[in-house]
Amino acid sequence: MVPIMPLLFTTICDLLSMLESLRKAQPPLLAATVCQKTNAQTKRWCQNLNLSINSTDLDAVALLSTLFPKRRTDRVYGIQPRSLSRKLKRILGLGDGRHQLLDKWQEAGRGDLGCCVERALRQAEFPLQPRSRQITTSILQMWFPPSNF
Repeated sequence: MVPIMPLLFTTICDLLSMLESLRKAQPPLLAATVCQKTNAQTKRWCQNLNLSINSTDLDAVALLSTLFPKRRTDRVYGIQPRSLSRKLKRILGLGDGRHQLLDKWQEAGRGDLGCCVERALRQAEFPLQPRSRQITTSILQMWFPPSNF
């Protein structure tokens, strides 16, 4: 049996950040241009990683579930931003100053929770984890299995 290739969650985040920059481009791009560039960027990302969804050494379900969580009708995500914010503060071990940065999502014009988490983490000093301790899409799949609801 061929071992399944671990795909780091940070690698997925890199792709999503690249795609987000296309949508936030200044001046704004036409929708057709964004679509074309999104397809090209995604294809280039897969080629650079030598990824193929049909490959037997990749956990395709974990990858696709990470990229398209709303397509998983067997999952239930009932966590609200306020509760998620509290959990993130505890899990990330952020100090008081970064707690305040993270709470800015509740103020109009300060961005959503994701933007505030990103700002708080940019200011935090986290050492780069060895590859063996980094989170993979397969681990995420285990942490958040399909719900029975």
